[in-house]
Amino acid sequence: MLFCLAGAGVVSAFDQPVVYQLKSKDNLLIMGDSTTERGIPVAGFVPLIDQAQREQLPDLGAKVTGMGYSYSTSRDLIVHYMPMLDRLLQAPNPPTVVAIFIGLNNSGQKEAGVAPYTEDLRTLHKLLTDRKLRVIYCTPSAFVTDLNRMKSYAEAARKVATELKCPLIDVQTAWVEHVQANVKDGKIAPKTNPTVDGCHFSQVGEILTATTILQGLGVKPVWQKFQLRAGIGGGGRGKITLTPDLPFYPSGTVVTVKVTTEAGDTLQGWALDGHPDIVASDAEYTLTMSNHHAITAMIRRKN
Repeated sequence: MLFCLAGAGVVSAFDQPVVYQLKSKDNLLIMGDSTTERGIPVAGFVPLIDQAQREQLPDLGAKVTGMGYSYSTSRDLIVHYMPMLDRLLQAPNPPTVVAIFIGLNNSGQKEAGVAPYTEDLRTLHKLLTDRKLRVIYCTPSAFVTDLNRMKSYAEAARKVATELKCPLIDVQTAWVEHVQANVKDGKIAPKTNPTVDGCHFSQVGEILTATTILQGLGVKPVWQKFQLRAGIGGGGRGKITLTPDLPFYPSGTVVTVKVTTEAGDTLQGWALDGHPDIVASDAEYTLTMSNHHAITAMIRRKN
């Protein structure tokens, strides 16, 4: 099944089968690393998943949230995340399902890290099921500059999921097939790179990840309205205003994005969806919402 975005090439040529159907009052918690941490704010893959399921399955009363921190490995999920999860389980509307989306930082150990990663996945399953939680494994995404780097880690996740008869969503296969479909002469086509730095997600990567997980949950990767994330980059300081400033934008909404820099700092321009090209240099930029977007004011700080 193909999903396309305007100007983004083929987003996914991979048809992830349904492995888990959301149930009434489910609270799905996605546990991961910095890619999940960055995917929690507006227009990230976590709220995109939540929005789609709420729009399509409003009577379920389900919820999708995330938990992620920089440099986290599978071992960190065991040592550091479990106490935080226990606190959530004591709060109102606690998690009922946990998706394990980890592995990129484990790969720093190369092949030597696969065995402990595999054992950690087994341990996490026991810790979560002992807490009466349902478990979904997600294969880690991919490094765009080295698509083979995470291959053995994804295979380990598939192995453990099969062994424990646990549902698995194959994010890595979706990523690899997307990159391969958009590479020509050894270079990925403009505006199709799912990362901003080879690892962390661009807006294409956020939508690609959301698309794959939604398919695994039996929810269509389509949205009635769109989300817009606005932020500051480049090391400078400033304030952004959106007109109109809405949580969700109907298709075709024209949004005016304006930045006011702090004294001495200089606006270099606007970057769209995590891609490096500057799309405009004025302090005011107009964007027509035809998809989920991330707009960044690139500001150089005064020396």
